[in-house]
Amino acid sequence: ETHAALHLGRSRWVYGSRGSDCRNNLIYLESSGELVYFMAAVVVLHDTLHVIGEQDFQRAVCCVAFSSYDKGELLCAVDEANDHHLSVWDWKAEKRLCQAKASKEPIMDVEFNPQEPNAIVSCGRGQISFWTIDDARNLEAKRGTFKQRDMWPVFPCFKQSMNGGSACSAPNSNPKNWRYPLDKEAPKYILGLAFSPKGFLVSGDSSGNILIWDKGRNKITRELSGAHSDAVFSLTFLRDGRLVSGGRAGRLVLWDDSCQRKLMDTEVPMAYGAVRCIVQGKGERLYLETIKNCVLEGSFSDGFSPISVGHRDELWGLAVDASGRFLTCGDDRLVTLRDPETHKTLWEAQVKQGAHCCSMSPDGNLAIVGSQTGHYIVLDAANHGQHVALASRNNKIYIYRVSSNNRQLDLVAKCQGHTSFVTHIDWSADGTLLRSNSGDYELLYWKMPDGQREFDDSVTRDAKWQTGTCCLSFEVAGIWRDANDGTDVNAVCVDAGGTLCAVGDDFGWVNLYSYPCPVAAPDRRQGGGHSSHVTNVAFTPDGKRLISCGGRATWQ
Repeated sequence: ETHAALHLGRSRWVYGSRGSDCRNNLIYLESSGELVYFMAAVVVLHDTLHVIGEQDFQRAVCCVAFSSYDKGELLCAVDEANDHHLSVWDWKAEKRLCQAKASKEPIMDVEFNPQEPNAIVSCGRGQISFWTIDDARNLEAKRGTFKQRDMWPVFPCFKQSMNGGSACSAPNSNPKNWRYPLDKEAPKYILGLAFSPKGFLVSGDSSGNILIWDKGRNKITRELSGAHSDAVFSLTFLRDGRLVSGGRAGRLVLWDDSCQRKLMDTEVPMAYGAVRCIVQGKGERLYLETIKNCVLEGSFSDGFSPISVGHRDELWGLAVDASGRFLTCGDDRLVTLRDPETHKTLWEAQVKQGAHCCSMSPDGNLAIVGSQTGHYIVLDAANHGQHVALASRNNKIYIYRVSSNNRQLDLVAKCQGHTSFVTHIDWSADGTLLRSNSGDYELLYWKMPDGQREFDDSVTRDAKWQTGTCCLSFEVAGIWRDANDGTDVNAVCVDAGGTLCAVGDDFGWVNLYSYPCPVAAPDRRQGGGHSSHVTNVAFTPDGKRLISCGGRATWQ
């Protein structure tokens, strides 16, 4: 038998970003107008120039920064080892120049001073450190001081006049008699840093304050107390020197180039999450990455709207309708419908419980979502137009009749016979059969719509299936390797032409096989990019696109 040539193309699109647990994961390329960010195990780059530190970093790298004084000759990196090592690299030579222990506490950000060579600032829990690289390539640090004793007296001495007024006298020449602001305690967290084009540094903390640090020193010169009502999550200077700050509650504030006067503010819709990163695009346009893995575009005058909507928690639900639009749902309670042609999110909704599965009617007018708590939109679903099969963790499959207006589901049968929770279900092409898999690796067949077991091999052997999602069937027995256990394969999908079978596994791979695949197939193709298990796969009806999801990412 001749099968279609196996070819798994390059990933064409990734939906969502990674802002929930990363900072500064958004870059605007002025030369091309493109945005660059990473998601899962992929970043959009034309070329990988160098790989450094493969044998040097003890743990994951949490912060990186290029030097700007010398146009990026050096790279600073901080890892997540117990002592959070800060290292400086000649990245072109792939050589580490120096390294030091930064702190046992978490490090949140690191930046090179753009106007002073070999000067670096790092910040984190309860501290900010000013680093210098000496001639012997040693890293030395000074902790930032939050005491304001070096500032001018803000309460000069006054004399009470005879008529009840007051007159300012010359300050007492003895500094002991001057009155200063109270010494400031270190904030619990310093979350972000930004250097002004004028050379001074600003930092944002978990109490909502913005601190301005003296140029080239580790002292505070001014404080924008209560700049935000909660934590300052993001800071960036625009090309004209003005400062933009973002707070945890979604408030975005524009300050003048001296960081003394608030010019404008706006609210970012909290449905998309607090702003984690801000970058300037063309003109006044800003791009925002949020903690809910969304990317927004807009301005202070026009407001902001999403250009990429992502999931922020485990993602399992995936379904495609007849037009190729696809539905996703996950533990974050977010349900989205997307267009693979335009890559736009057509609509989104929040459900009350975490969602685990979904299905769409052939005409795309009815979407069913299965919740983790077993509520009415149950745990798994497959749709044949007039009837809906809902598979549950109570080992049963419920068959419902769909009303003509898609407004009501009427229970017509229960399929009982599995001894473990039901994992996958498929309708036959004529709607007379249903097959199902379970957690203890059973494959059972059912008569439709009465829900009785079908034991006749002559009926099931030659059945044509409308969907092909069961991981355990005679047609896909060859996808299993000797080393696999029953949980290594998470999802299967057969294309509409019945010639290809896609498989998502626990190792981050999307595998492509000829279909049917009753025996072990040596000619599989693999595609990577997911950094965790692939939870679901689905072909579009024309067979030109394959959608995969896993972790918090959706791929096309």
